[in-house]
Amino acid sequence: YSFQNKIYLAKRVSINSGADNIGTYQQKLYASLRGAQQRREQVTAWVDPKDPNNALLDRNMRWGLFGFKSVFFLLFTVVGLVIVIAALQKTDPTLAAAAQRPWLTNPAWRDGRITSTSRGAVVGYWCFAIVWNLISAPLLFLLSGELHKNNWPALLGLLFPIVGAWLIYGAVYRTLQWRRFGCLTLTMNPFPGTIGGEVAGVIDIPERFDARQKVSIVLTCVHRIITHNNRDHDNVSESAIWQDETQITPTFASRGTQLPFRFRVPTGLPPSAEDSHRWTLRIAAELPGIDLNHTFELPVFESAMPLPASSATPTPSAPPEIPASIVRIERKGDGAIFYYPPFRSLSMSLTLAVFGLIFGGAALFMSTTLEKGLIALPMWLMMIVMSFFAAMLLCLGFYTLFNSLRVEISARGVITTRRMFGFEVTKQTALEDIVDVKPRITSQSHDGKTFHVRYTLDASTRDQRRVVVGDDVPGHPLAEYLAQQLREAIKVK
Repeated sequence: YSFQNKIYLAKRVSINSGADNIGTYQQKLYASLRGAQQRREQVTAWVDPKDPNNALLDRNMRWGLFGFKSVFFLLFTVVGLVIVIAALQKTDPTLAAAAQRPWLTNPAWRDGRITSTSRGAVVGYWCFAIVWNLISAPLLFLLSGELHKNNWPALLGLLFPIVGAWLIYGAVYRTLQWRRFGCLTLTMNPFPGTIGGEVAGVIDIPERFDARQKVSIVLTCVHRIITHNNRDHDNVSESAIWQDETQITPTFASRGTQLPFRFRVPTGLPPSAEDSHRWTLRIAAELPGIDLNHTFELPVFESAMPLPASSATPTPSAPPEIPASIVRIERKGDGAIFYYPPFRSLSMSLTLAVFGLIFGGAALFMSTTLEKGLIALPMWLMMIVMSFFAAMLLCLGFYTLFNSLRVEISARGVITTRRMFGFEVTKQTALEDIVDVKPRITSQSHDGKTFHVRYTLDASTRDQRRVVVGDDVPGHPLAEYLAQQLREAIKVK
């Protein structure tokens, strides 16, 4: 190109010098320049007057590419803000606590009044929703170009923005919950809660409920696994190892409503520890308008002194309802039949299937855009891994959706029959070989506030075997109630 009567040579074509496949910009620009070359037409070069060696042929703004790259800028900005907020809320390192009172190391546990974590949960949910939508937003820019190429499987990419919209809805709903109830206060008595003793107290709510309103209260012991990596970033995963639940009727107070609760905590459970275990209490009730749903993190420790026998009783709870969709019990003389029908874990099955479709759709979309050659090998490996996870999640979803379990207890013993699509597996165990029936946590999900736990009921035998006599049972009260019914039917001593 000629600039101020001098000839220069440059290779830059557009503002972005890298390769990309966002839309059809590259193809259109190539066709335009190739046509001008074949017709021997001149094209305009845009030159930097301060550095004439710097020039390009197209200076148009590509908003699709700009939006795609802005996602990473916004993503790291959000992550940085979260890190700053977390650092500002760090526990004062100069806070010293007596060795016999470890809960004093946490400023939120200096007395028996605990504040709910609702505001922190709202902020966390908004952060997750924003990050998810920032990551999935570029798919909207890519989708139109793929549809112009008749790449209809690319429509599966819409699953990511749909999930993003659902996350935004959840964040808005949790914000409205926090605006209605604010940060609630729980007063513990005794303080702190004791393992092998009680976790009890009262929650004050600045609003009056219907006296017939039932409120669900769930106490959970959570195991935390913190993995350190070489990038000074900790990965935290959590799972529930013990849970109990009860329903109470609220009582009126001068300025609103009080929710008294009391749980008996078995021995052998771990105490509160920031790096390994935490105890949470969740309250929930379906109310007109916005529902009540708050979570508290409580101090629960082992007592240094022998615990006296408590004259108080745990929060009373009526026998749980037994939904026919979970289990059907039929009494037959001295025996019984426990039938666990298909579709008893519908929500979990659909969740597994949806995530399987998301992974499968992503793998299918990648397979339509990848090229051959060694340079694309890592992406092909990623697509294979995503396809494997998709197949695994779909298989689990179908299994949990369609399988049934029949447990017959009679003089012949305990006969369990698992059926699915006409296939069945039958096992028989003598009554005298069974020594106990206990619930065991086998699956769980976390919605940002509490763990939704499902149990398997295991019959333990004298030779250390476990026979499954119930599965996909939601909630500790129902699982413990069914375990007791099975013990009575088997006549476990």
